[in-house]
Amino acid sequence: MSSRRSLLGSAIGLASASGLATPGLALAQTPGVTATEIRIGNTMSYSGPVSSLGVQGKSIDAYVRMVNDAGGVGGRRIIPQLRRRL
Repeated sequence: MSSRRSLLGSAIGLASASGLATPGLALAQTPGVTATEIRIGNTMSYSGPVSSLGVQGKSIDAYVRMVNDAGGVGGRRIIPQLRRRL
């Protein structure tokens, strides 16, 4: 049992270390993430029979503004990509 745990711990440590060793490479391969911004998509209905869900979309927008005003996430601004459904 202890050898299984040590093997798992070693694998997790190796994966973490390799991710930390090449942070620029990881960012270059992630769609929507650059050195200055993070783009997040969202589809929300603001009108029609399910327009009550639009309140959630407005709350998400307000939260994103609050996070950006506080400096973003890791120094990166969040850019919401909103799609409105009718």
